[in-house]
Amino acid sequence: MRLDASLTQLDPAGRFLLHLPSPLNGRLRYGAWETGLSVQRWMDGHWIPESLDPGIPLLHAANDEPEAATPVRRFIAGIPAKIRRLASPYRHLQTSLLQWTASDDAAAELLGHAPNLLWLLISTATEQEWTVQERNQLLTRRRIAILEALTGIRSEAAVKFLNRITLLEGDVNELSAIKQILDQPAVWRSLSAWASIPVHSLAVLLRNPELCGSRLLRQIAAGEYRNLSDAVKHVEPVAALWRDACYMAPMLGIADAPQALAQCATVEAMARLHDRWMDRLNRRAHVITDGRDFFPPPPIPGNDAIHPILSAEDLRAEGRLMKQCVAGYARLVSSRRCYLYRMLSPQRATIEVRMQGSVPVITQFKLARNEEPNAASKVAAYEWVNRAK
Repeated sequence: MRLDASLTQLDPAGRFLLHLPSPLNGRLRYGAWETGLSVQRWMDGHWIPESLDPGIPLLHAANDEPEAATPVRRFIAGIPAKIRRLASPYRHLQTSLLQWTASDDAAAELLGHAPNLLWLLISTATEQEWTVQERNQLLTRRRIAILEALTGIRSEAAVKFLNRITLLEGDVNELSAIKQILDQPAVWRSLSAWASIPVHSLAVLLRNPELCGSRLLRQIAAGEYRNLSDAVKHVEPVAALWRDACYMAPMLGIADAPQALAQCATVEAMARLHDRWMDRLNRRAHVITDGRDFFPPPPIPGNDAIHPILSAEDLRAEGRLMKQCVAGYARLVSSRRCYLYRMLSPQRATIEVRMQGSVPVITQFKLARNEEPNAASKVAAYEWVNRAK
């Protein structure tokens, strides 16, 4: 983030003053590192202590300043270089982290050896409004005891797991992902052999737990992403292929589909396995039904360009034509968990609709070989389903 230099200054005592623009229209004053980096807010003609983290990551603001002599960079220079380096991965609660470290040697030691644990501790102390005495008592305990007090987990393996997590932005979403994954021992223990655990891999597993223990997770973790949402969105097609393969497996008599998929070392290998199963399914004339098997009536009618797929044979024909695995969805359609349609124009495509309560929603929309439809086709499909709403 950038702080407008016209809104910042250093006073003669070396304190950093920040004028918050509209709509906040306030002023903050940061004390020097040597005095604990206290923060005060200007109110009713007086400086009063600010008990809440102001949410302004000054370390990042300083790095974004092109000029070395700006007030924020001169102020940050007063923080020891080692502390700046250790605290820089954290945007959320950064000021609190620096304050704890400046005023307590035990916090500084924890920052040096278990920074993610310190981040969790600060978050809990802030949410529960701990007193300084309460936090200091916990800081003097062993790391395993600190983690137990925060999460109920007493495990050296969990402490080591936390230490191996690397962050992207250090924002509140990443902190939330860490907290959630700690509540799932089977998931975080599956990563115990990883020397480094990118935080986006945690977000991917929370959204797609079926990938837990899979070899291809390594490839996913090695990707470069801007934030957690970017990583989860990138993995959505991979997870969709995985689920499709699991839908097909029972019809092919494959009992160990998740184990077979988990052995694929790359996304490409998993996609090839999926495609082999899809070809087998689409080539078997009697794999779905031995005779015409009609599906339940679809929730919304078709039109001139979009037709409902009404039988298992029709669904298998759609899969063969479109080089897709939709034939594996027969049981889902029969049980009214989803409904499938073929689009004839503007492009030839297959549409999956699911009901969210009483509202029909498009959940998958693919051209042949799972290619993405163009804008005109998307407009036509969503106008069709929206009219039904």
